[in-house]
Amino acid sequence: MVKDIDFNPLSVSTGNRMSIFDLKKRKGGIPIVCVSLYDFYMARLCDPYVDMILVGDSLGMVVCGDQDTLDVTVSQIISHARGVVRAANSAIVVVDMPFGSFESSPETAFASASRIMNDTHCDAVKLECTSDMVPQVEMLVSRGIPVVAHIGMLPQSAGGERGSFTPIVDIESYGVIYDTAIAVQNAGACAIVVEAVAEEFAINIVNACSIPIIGIGASPKCDGQILVAHDLLGLTEAPMRFVKKYADLANDVRNAIQEYASDVVTGRFPSSENTYKVKY
Repeated sequence: MVKDIDFNPLSVSTGNRMSIFDLKKRKGGIPIVCVSLYDFYMARLCDPYVDMILVGDSLGMVVCGDQDTLDVTVSQIISHARGVVRAANSAIVVVDMPFGSFESSPETAFASASRIMNDTHCDAVKLECTSDMVPQVEMLVSRGIPVVAHIGMLPQSAGGERGSFTPIVDIESYGVIYDTAIAVQNAGACAIVVEAVAEEFAINIVNACSIPIIGIGASPKCDGQILVAHDLLGLTEAPMRFVKKYADLANDVRNAIQEYASDVVTGRFPSSENTYKVKY
């Protein structure tokens, strides 16, 4: 079985981290706080306050400026996840499986997931799931790889730009994702992310499942919530409807860079306190 964190040579601390077992025990208890982010320093800032960090393939849009998540590679997400794992002293780290890294067969999924786990020493992987992906979940779990399933609106198959995805609000679509939730739970998933579904649908899934249901654009009744850190900090443009901005760091960054540029042009920076003197 994959260990939780004791085996992790990348950690900068010996602090105790949450385990997958601890995560599952939070079902129906204190809501699970989750953020999606992509680098060491952001992870270090968020880690003391969250239970789970997702290194999401949204890095394609948030970090690289892509129109969707489809160009993110396994190597790319591993590079980002290594830094996040180094910073995480208490939160579980879950890593997205990029588009094309798991869909073709359970064996392909295992090859990709085992590479991600071995190269990052994360705690679990996340994959976008329809009913067709149940064999992949079963394969990974049988090989000791914890799986977080992602259902509802699936960015890898939505085919639209950030902000243009369609939420799940019709009964027919709900029936499909409800069945998928039960199927991936039975296949051994340790938690499920439910994205952009009508609140009533999300509540039904929460009540039907014995594993934690983490909402993003779902319901406050979910067992936890997840947002992209850059969105909630106000660093991104046109975030999804379900995002609440808790800061306006984009404006702070603009002001800081403008002040820096002015200081350079006028000679105020660097000052004597920012330079070195000859030592005699």
